[in-house]
Amino acid sequence: MNTKILEYIIAIAEEKSISQAAERFYLSQPVLSRHLKKIEEDLGAPLFVRGKPHLTLTDAGIIFINNARAILHVEEQMNRTLEEMRRKQKDSLNLLIDAPYHNFFLKRIFPVFREIHPDFYIQYTDTNAYHAQKLLTEKKADLAVFATTFLNMEGLECLPIYTDELVIILPHDSLAASAAKSDASISAALKNEIFALHPSGSTFRYMEDECLAAMGISPKTVMETASFGPALEAVYHRQCCAFLPKTRLISADRALIDIVPSAAPYTFYVAMAYPQNAAFKTPVRELMQIISEQFQTFSQYVAARS
Repeated sequence: MNTKILEYIIAIAEEKSISQAAERFYLSQPVLSRHLKKIEEDLGAPLFVRGKPHLTLTDAGIIFINNARAILHVEEQMNRTLEEMRRKQKDSLNLLIDAPYHNFFLKRIFPVFREIHPDFYIQYTDTNAYHAQKLLTEKKADLAVFATTFLNMEGLECLPIYTDELVIILPHDSLAASAAKSDASISAALKNEIFALHPSGSTFRYMEDECLAAMGISPKTVMETASFGPALEAVYHRQCCAFLPKTRLISADRALIDIVPSAAPYTFYVAMAYPQNAAFKTPVRELMQIISEQFQTFSQYVAARS
């Protein structure tokens, strides 16, 4: 049934008059009367009692009007949802962010962007370098920011926006720390230590495993943690050793930790990646500029949180 007809019948019920309902829709009374007659014939029951001075609803009319209003409400909700979906598709971004940088985006990047584009829709999810490359290549994401040690990714533009270094930290004055400072073999000093590492498959777990392998260390006991904060706390409490980006040492209590010396620093990048030849709208280009600019202040952000 045409929902416009439902609106006509509801108008007749509200106005209690065919002529007044017809005026509401700029129709002639005979046209509206024909619509009403057709509905009543299809239903096999009258919807109104034709009395004077007003029309009144029959029992069938009451049922019809209640359900007609429910149908129109459902249609209105559907149209609103579809319009919202179309709006989001038109002005939206599917963004991937490495978990360690979520808070930085929430506190430093998104607020700046929202001042410029309050209605632009951003959906962001967790990622790592491998996951980001896969989703960007498959066109299931538009833009990604993640930590990585390699910048050459087939089919993607991968731009370094921040450089950091991964270091190993130990409880201050622990036996392992003393041995690491004096022993020529760092691996011997650390081979029996418990390590707090990121979960398997994460960006930083790949780096941590690669760094340990380069040092000839294969930890016998691993405590997995999703962020650097709990790992640092565990080192403070002398429970284990852990990896920490050099930038985050700014916020660490240096009296409670020792840093393992390294002849070959383990450098990594925070990179921004997107499909090659991607054509971004102005809001996305401005967001990318904000990301680049804000990451230049990342060390200041870390220091401010200490």
